[in-house]
Amino acid sequence: AALATPHAAPIALRLRTSTNILVRTRPSKTSRGKQRGTQDANIALKRTYNAKIKAANWREALRLLQEMRAKGVEPDVINYSCAISRCGRDGKWQCALDLLDEMRSSGLVPNVITYSSAINACAKGGKSQRALDLLEEMRSRGLVPNQITYSSVISACAKGGESQRALNLLDEMRSRGLAPTEISYSRPHGPLGRAAAAPANPHAAPKPPRHPP
Repeated sequence: AALATPHAAPIALRLRTSTNILVRTRPSKTSRGKQRGTQDANIALKRTYNAKIKAANWREALRLLQEMRAKGVEPDVINYSCAISRCGRDGKWQCALDLLDEMRSSGLVPNVITYSSAINACAKGGKSQRALDLLEEMRSRGLVPNQITYSSVISACAKGGESQRALNLLDEMRSRGLAPTEISYSRPHGPLGRAAAAPANPHAAPKPPRHPP
């Protein structure tokens, strides 16, 4: 009879042991189902709160964010962006910037919508330099300003008396194929209309308002 290989038994034992370990450590179907169910529930809850935040004033928006955390669900970028927008709508620009800092501290990365909402809040608060700083920050992060971003920062510059900066941004916006919004451009007494009418040099002759092509 052939002699048994002395290492055959230990190898087989190791294979059985490894297989048992794999079987024991692999998540069961029930466990995976529970995890997936929890994730789906969290997504649904975030969507529900986002709808509530959109309809809330700035105080209620902040309360809703706190309520989410109390339920064990951390607000995501969309929730924060919406809350920042609510703060801006109610003229609470500092609150909007505080939320922007808070979401960064929690590890979330602001997107174009987040920055646009924060810039719009600064525009409504007459904080042109803050708006310009945010525009440069988002560019440094590789984000491309959209129509709302440009319109908001142009409005901030116009309100802050930086008419030439507003017009430069308008030219930049149009060079990127973006059309100015109705609020910032087409109304002659809107922020951009006033900027277009204001001379860059106080001793220069006034320029007529620009009109859309």
